[in-house]
Amino acid sequence: MVGETGTGKTTLINVMINYMLGVQREDKVWFEITDDQSNQTSAYTQASRITVYGFYLQESPIDLTIIDTPGYGDTQGIDLDKEILVSLLSLSKSEEEIHELHAVCLVINETQNRLSDRLIYIFDAVQSLFGRDIAENIVLLFTHLTGAPPKNVLTAVEEDKIKCALNDKNQPVFFLFDNCQSEAADKDNDEDEEDREQRLAQSWNLSFTGMK
Repeated sequence: MVGETGTGKTTLINVMINYMLGVQREDKVWFEITDDQSNQTSAYTQASRITVYGFYLQESPIDLTIIDTPGYGDTQGIDLDKEILVSLLSLSKSEEEIHELHAVCLVINETQNRLSDRLIYIFDAVQSLFGRDIAENIVLLFTHLTGAPPKNVLTAVEEDKIKCALNDKNQPVFFLFDNCQSEAADKDNDEDEEDREQRLAQSWNLSFTGMK
């Protein structure tokens, strides 16, 4: 999972978890990952900047490993971005190495009409780590959907020559997500209850369809 700070990577990981657990909206529950760092020691290395989540559910035929990179574009600057890339390379060569990658998920806020220089830097750096042939395994995950087709962000992807998986129409493979699944069920005094329920239902259906 790769993307700039604020694009919603953690929310997407939570959607993956709930989808794998078979959570339904009517269940009125929502599972979220936690970052328990209470057992860290002074020997904790830079590789800790990257978090690896493993999901092995007895009732699921799928084992899922997610490598979550910190949000690029952090206020600490490009030096931190470089450290993250070094850590990713170290992870791939460690004793607990990731033997293969099935997908690189490039998470982009759908409201963007141009891609930042730092996101392009990330993209180029990931390709340099894993080779140009990984492009066919790169998929685009668009978050913060506004309800309109993601024309502007797709144009930005094409203009910046972001190489990724293509469909049979030679168009980028992308999936759409909203970021409201974990909203509390309590009624918002400033929003009509029926309108809120409809909005959350649309959000849920969109994200779970994208995940499927």
